[in-house]
Amino acid sequence: MGVSRRVVAAGSSALIAVGLIAGAVPAQAASPQVTVTDGVLAQTGVPTGYMVIGTRAAKKHPVTVTWGDGTAEVARTSCSVRKAKARPKKCRFRLGHVYSNPGTYQVQAVTAKGKLLGSGTVTVVGEPTNNSPYITKPTYGESSIWRSTMFTRINEVRAENGVAPVGRCPRLDQVAQDYAQVMADTGHYAHTGPGGESPWDRMRAGGYNMRSGAENIYRSPASAEAAQKGWEESVGHFRNMIKPTVTHVGLGAAKDSSGRWYWVQKYGSAGNCDLEGRTVETPAPTRLP
Repeated sequence: MGVSRRVVAAGSSALIAVGLIAGAVPAQAASPQVTVTDGVLAQTGVPTGYMVIGTRAAKKHPVTVTWGDGTAEVARTSCSVRKAKARPKKCRFRLGHVYSNPGTYQVQAVTAKGKLLGSGTVTVVGEPTNNSPYITKPTYGESSIWRSTMFTRINEVRAENGVAPVGRCPRLDQVAQDYAQVMADTGHYAHTGPGGESPWDRMRAGGYNMRSGAENIYRSPASAEAAQKGWEESVGHFRNMIKPTVTHVGLGAAKDSSGRWYWVQKYGSAGNCDLEGRTVETPAPTRLP
């Protein structure tokens, strides 16, 4: 179920809505097919190694990409749900990486069960960009990288639907995180808080005086990707995600005592995003179940 300043849509009991291209392959009906271009030349500190994975089974078959420097990511679709249904052959995964140290790295794409789908090498030149042997980038499990992943996906969806991107908003991150924690601590699950406050009350109490806003909440998904997928497939949540009058987004996630996760997206416009120079860095699971 989703809620915005003017729109409220009901959903299920657990879902509430308030580069360098390294390769491409046509969509296949079976398991994901992946092309990883061999012999890519990259530079330290510069985003590179992008790959395009064509598959109509994208949402059912997530692909894990290992970058050869001790890090890995789960590939995600760049299509909106609407486009995926209408033009599956045009859907793609997009994924990129920044290497911190020169060298030759083997990039592999594997299924969740470890089956190799494709591999290639990337030769990285330039000076090291930090003192660690690998860049600081989480791999699996709970990590603060989930916010960046979800934020990127939100703007991909907005772009696919002709809507301007939203910006990261630390103050809304804090508001979203606080409410996710309230729900996890109390078991309360609704847009109206346990004290009767509305989503807009929470935003203003958090120092964000919004002109337009929307809120999505979700209970139970085991990863950020799963929560995002559920929101995209719900009309009310999807409408909030592509709401043209919002300019900022904040994200929150918290786990209750039984291990169940609560997820929150807060959208707004015209408010103050500065959180006294701070950012909100809280871990949440980032691998698709």
